Amino acid sequence: LSSFLDASTITSVHYDEVRRRLQLYGLSPTEYTSTPYGIRTQLPVLPLSAILHPDETKVPDDHPMSHWYLAILGCEHGDHPGHLLGRVCRIPPSESGVDLLYAGWIRVVREGRYLGFFEGPDMLALSPATVERCRSQIVVRTVYISHPARRYRDPEEKDPDDDRPHGSIFLRLSRETRDALCAQQYTTSLRRPDQAHPTTHRLTLSHHDHTVSIEYDHTLEDGGKRLTMRARVEVSGGLGPSPRDVLSTQSPSEVSWSDTPPWFTTRRDREVTVRAGEKEFTVTLGLTFLRPSWYAIQV
Repeated sequence: LSSFLDASTITSVHYDEVRRRLQLYGLSPTEYTSTPYGIRTQLPVLPLSAILHPDETKVPDDHPMSHWYLAILGCEHGDHPGHLLGRVCRIPPSESGVDLLYAGWIRVVREGRYLGFFEGPDMLALSPATVERCRSQIVVRTVYISHPARRYRDPEEKDPDDDRPHGSIFLRLSRETRDALCAQQYTTSLRRPDQAHPTTHRLTLSHHDHTVSIEYDHTLEDGGKRLTMRARVEVSGGLGPSPRDVLSTQSPSEVSWSDTPPWFTTRRDREVTVRAGEKEFTVTLGLTFLRPSWYAIQV
């Protein structure tokens, strides 16, 4: 592409036309929502490897090609009408369910030699033929665009903001847990705090023959510098062929965690044993600090 310094050469494409070109008819107009992780939005993305061979593409060190995508934008360049623009970006895998999007760039390699400047193109024009060829690999993803001055870090990475006190507590079900429960034919529902229960989250796991309810209740003390989280497990339904095989939660039915700055950034597990007649299984509950006021829960 020619220089993008003259922004007048870029024109917007109506989202209905974008949906038609990508054949993503469920794509909604782009919205941006401010969250503690950054700006949340939904974007159609295409794996970079779908259009550029790894042997001919150099990406910044320590980030494998599988983490790189083109975020397809609703605009086109004046020199290439009909070609949607794709922004080079990195979306590292996340166990917390928060997909962070980082802008990036690539370098093109030909016969073992780099072409262009040290920092290569960060935007590519996608022709209709390219879109047609790669259509099956284009998906809509919910991503979070972090603010450079307030960059969210992975839970395992120490963040200078880790020591900030909690203002309130928000829980989210990790993607790993959600996918694992779905594979076991559970449906999940996480009810967030309301005016009547301002410190309570309730997670419901529904199976065809039983339901697991986990109530998380938290207490903040010392100006948000001391957190106590309690989780109470209740199970109803049956595990065996007899309707008398009713589930009952054995001790401990309630487990707890406590945390003070510097916040504990690795996952901590607690176990609850549930028995039905002679059968029993163990529910393992995990709690992982994400950033001040935010934790991921695992089951």
